[in-house]
Amino acid sequence: MKHLLALLCAVLVGGGLVSAARAEAPVPASVLIVLGSNQGEGTDASLVKIEALRKAPFDSFSKKTLLKRIDVQLTVGKDAEIELPNGRRLRLGVLERTSDGRFRVSVSINRPGKRDYLPVMTVIAAPGDPFFVAGQRYEGGTLIIGVTVGKGG
Repeated sequence: MKHLLALLCAVLVGGGLVSAARAEAPVPASVLIVLGSNQGEGTDASLVKIEALRKAPFDSFSKKTLLKRIDVQLTVGKDAEIELPNGRRLRLGVLERTSDGRFRVSVSINRPGKRDYLPVMTVIAAPGDPFFVAGQRYEGGTLIIGVTVGKGG
């Protein structure tokens, strides 16, 4: 009986350690920096399959150009900063993984030494499903920033 109790305790403690390690493991994320404009037509081939970019408000842009794709590893409690083409910085952080497997992500856009353009907001994102932040003017168009956290299932 003692051995069975010890084995049960080891499994419970071990399972807790595995869960804690999984929670602290880096989370892969991908950031797409897209220029939406009405100067010309067409969408980069790498963006065509992204359904959200074919719907409002993004469908109002006749041209969508992928400027950059950046892959990052996010760690709970530690923000990642990404330089945007307009000199501002995108700050991303995973706050937690929810009980249903989604991610609570903090997002902000700021300019060093200036007031925040987009103060911190929180997004609940399913693994592999992109969310978008847009509205900043750049080179005659508008920057559209797509963020995908985790892997799709």
